[in-house]
Amino acid sequence: MKLKLAFFILIFISVYAKAQNEDLKYQDWVYKPYIKTVRFDNITSQDSPAPVIPLVSSEKLLLQFDDLNAGTQDYYYTIVHCTADWKPSNISSIDYLEGYTEDRIIEYKYSFNTIQSYTHYGLVFPSSTMKPMIPGNYLLKVYLNNDPNDLVLTRRFYVNRQQVNIIPEVVRGTVIKSRNQTQKVNFTIQHPALNVSNPMAEIKTVITQNDRPDNMILGMRPTFIRTNELVYNDMDFGTFTGGSEFRNFDTRSLRFFSQHIQDIQKEKGRTDVYLFGDDNYSQTAYSTLADLNGNYAIRNQDGGGDAEVDADYTRVHFALAKTEPSTTGDYYLFGKLTDYQIKDDYKLYFNEVTRALETQQMIKQGYYDYSYVFVPNGQKVGDECASEGCHYETDNVYTIYVYFKPPGKRYDELVGVRRFNSKMFFIIR
Repeated sequence: MKLKLAFFILIFISVYAKAQNEDLKYQDWVYKPYIKTVRFDNITSQDSPAPVIPLVSSEKLLLQFDDLNAGTQDYYYTIVHCTADWKPSNISSIDYLEGYTEDRIIEYKYSFNTIQSYTHYGLVFPSSTMKPMIPGNYLLKVYLNNDPNDLVLTRRFYVNRQQVNIIPEVVRGTVIKSRNQTQKVNFTIQHPALNVSNPMAEIKTVITQNDRPDNMILGMRPTFIRTNELVYNDMDFGTFTGGSEFRNFDTRSLRFFSQHIQDIQKEKGRTDVYLFGDDNYSQTAYSTLADLNGNYAIRNQDGGGDAEVDADYTRVHFALAKTEPSTTGDYYLFGKLTDYQIKDDYKLYFNEVTRALETQQMIKQGYYDYSYVFVPNGQKVGDECASEGCHYETDNVYTIYVYFKPPGKRYDELVGVRRFNSKMFFIIR
């Protein structure tokens, strides 16, 4: 009887653990509502703030996040090697991980002179106790109390062993009816250091626009195959909508109103920041505007100099005016501040009084880019053209990733990364 009971307990634990693991998303994701302002950047290379590091170098990534519950928690982390399309690689951790298989995040600081109390955590990676041994895509997992199923956040990052030369080009889209709204990325891969016998099967490429995961282009095949060179310029692939320059708001100071702030209301226990209503730009002409290509920077001009712990959280109110709600989809706030995710947390709701689509978000003080996107029912890719307009002249940051998997290799090896701005290829008159 005891053996039978033990058997059923083991089955229950196994099923429960499997169900918990199925919640793991191989993308940038936050699993706890009290975790805010997650950043994971290269802090040693000005040329690549994205989470990309060479395999053999002194470059480091810095993970930062805030716990609005304050106090201290036991946060642990590990890394998982992934395929080019972000699925778990079929290799053991001993094949890609040097040092411990998991470790604890021990660096933290308490917020200072803020209305919203929080604890700021930091992790510099690779560390002396854990580092990746092979190139490729990786997922960083952070979890509570040494329990890998109690997920807190996940973040993608890349380890590159540069073995190819990538020559990019950005041109207007090739489809006549949309060429004023689109940008097409062509590129050439020069690979004299690689023995590529079957490029169609052994080489994989990924293109991202402003580090967005929802509209990345995978699976492009070379148009021309030459000696030690692959050319990608097929007319039917590599095209992105151009979008527009990002909108922005500035909460670096809560004592003075910056350009796009209509009102700041301070009450006991909270601060509300009301932005001026945003017009719908879907039918407007292109306008040049300096932006951060969707990114943001944590800053506090009223504090003591350490914005990571003296910048406060405010409730920022967004409003998209002159845009009626649609039965065919929904509008969402979008940008790095939302991790470029289409989630209900960032959905806009129609206010019958103001006649605008609105949302409010808890956001740390700083300078932020943002936009609005429309997501049709049943779709996962945000369409910025419906609210921002789309123009071929828009300055976007593109990144090309090249992977190599020859016969006998059990994983996709990242052998090339090239990051560039589209404005390099267009002269705006």
